[in-house]
Amino acid sequence: MRFIPSILRSFPFNVMLYFVGFLSPPLPAAAASYDRIQTLSMDEGLPHSDVNAITQDRDGYLWFATFSGLSKYDGYRLQTFRTDNSDLTSDRILCLFVARDSSLYIGTESGGLNRYDPVSETIFPVAEEPTTSADQVINNIFEDRKGTVWVCRNDGLGYLTLRGATTYLHVKNRWRGFYIQCGTALDSCRLLLSTDAGPVIYNPETEEIQNILRDEIKTRCFSMQSFADGKIALSGGWGVRIYDPKTDDLQRICDFSSRVTEWY
Repeated sequence: MRFIPSILRSFPFNVMLYFVGFLSPPLPAAAASYDRIQTLSMDEGLPHSDVNAITQDRDGYLWFATFSGLSKYDGYRLQTFRTDNSDLTSDRILCLFVARDSSLYIGTESGGLNRYDPVSETIFPVAEEPTTSADQVINNIFEDRKGTVWVCRNDGLGYLTLRGATTYLHVKNRWRGFYIQCGTALDSCRLLLSTDAGPVIYNPETEEIQNILRDEIKTRCFSMQSFADGKIALSGGWGVRIYDPKTDDLQRICDFSSRVTEWY
């Protein structure tokens, strides 16, 4: 497996960094423990050599998003879901997110949003209501502090609702047609979003939008990561910054000449 660590996703491929012991909770009890780096490749069943995202579910299983399907790893073997053996709407997977209810949300490049139910071990397409867009690119998925799951798309910002046993995707009218790369919860009411023109603060209840950091960040952030102290790491083609919402301070961590797309 050619795993490009998320903070180095768009660096030249001769720049590689391996993280050891970053997974928590541990793999399932049945899985072997390793004191060394283990490499997964297409020889072991990985469907593609490029891995776009990695996440770990509540049971400890690892999930790999590739351009040839979605793989689940139990520490011994890989199980791959594709359009030819499941209801997955696209084999080109861009992002993954595990919600509070343990559902795994799967963002694709050409097939919109899918949900994996760990109880039935089944993948379901998430229907958009109403269906108004042909752009099915999902860039990022995150959850706010109230438990609402938000979906960042090439053509807007969506959110999920549950009606009965069915999950629906709704796109905010305020954001239709706008490119949203990623986002994170800022506090109990507001979201921090990445647009083509830089980061903005958005209140879904009042629909208020506030431009921030425009003197420092004039283009999109490719990743946002919240810390326990409330600070937020922002990464992009310009490098990595730490934003403090309490003071509105921005700390320069490092600069990059290559695009940074994601980090953890």
